[in-house]
Amino acid sequence: MTGLLRIMSDSLKDLTILVPSKNGLTRLKFLCDWLKANHFDGCYLIIDGTTNSQEAHFAEFEFVNYVHKADCNPVEALTIGSKFIKSEFSTFLGDDDIPFLKNYKKLVGFLKSNSDYDSARGCSSYINFDELSSREPLGRFAKLLFFSRTILSSRYDSNTNLDHKDGLDRLRAMSKTYIVNQFFITKSSIIKKLYNREFSNLSDVHISEYAFNLSHALFARTRYIPILYMVRGLANHRPNDNSDDIRHKMDISGKVEKELKLYVDSLNIESPIKPIMYRMILSKRYVSENSRLLRSSRNSAWWFFLYRANQVFFSLSHQTKERWALVFFKQNSN
Repeated sequence: MTGLLRIMSDSLKDLTILVPSKNGLTRLKFLCDWLKANHFDGCYLIIDGTTNSQEAHFAEFEFVNYVHKADCNPVEALTIGSKFIKSEFSTFLGDDDIPFLKNYKKLVGFLKSNSDYDSARGCSSYINFDELSSREPLGRFAKLLFFSRTILSSRYDSNTNLDHKDGLDRLRAMSKTYIVNQFFITKSSIIKKLYNREFSNLSDVHISEYAFNLSHALFARTRYIPILYMVRGLANHRPNDNSDDIRHKMDISGKVEKELKLYVDSLNIESPIKPIMYRMILSKRYVSENSRLLRSSRNSAWWFFLYRANQVFFSLSHQTKERWALVFFKQNSN
């Protein structure tokens, strides 16, 4: 492994953002410009799996720590990155996900003032990252369409209540309404525990996601604060956009199950909960035919109307100004 590693000053020790990337230089440069323009005072830790090191491109950004390991996958990258975390809190972002830093600070401030919580999160939505980062000027109609889609973008997260003191109650909440916890701002001690060596050996990327998120729910009590704290990028480089992708196909070799068992064992979970955790993770991967039918039955006009009404209400009621700041940044950077 090689890379640009800086010793961060005391003012940069509150938050580390872990960012696995591969062939993402253009996206990362745009995000670093965004962070610099918004006076980011944390550590943006890039773990780059691109064949050749791109370290020189990030030397100008004092908040960037850069680690290069050619051809490492995202799961391995997270384990590598966790070893370099020096801050009290940390989180994960993709190389096309955009944080709203003022609201990140509010979440960090809450955690520093409430030691009985391990994690905090806001709400999130989407943006078309390819259009956002494109240097080509948009026509008037295209610009209006982009602005409108950004302001009224759908909600990415869910209303899952992970505020319970008991970890088993939080797992029950996850079984009813699943949510991706990797984006939550969390105590780094928990992040390091979950992104361990056994985690890096999970060869199925979907299993790794479910394993982390359910384990996070077990170990981390999370407070939800109604602020828009990030947007997820939609971009052409994203894999697994097909609804029939590998996450719903059985692995008859048993390899996935063995890897998962080693990971669950490594977390030292109490024996009554351990088999529950193992089965919950596998059940998320192996979607049953009944649940497929249930999802397809939701394609009625009435359900779609209620769904979109909820999305529009969310968009109008959560920090629209943050989205405007983002689209104006795009406009001014062209």
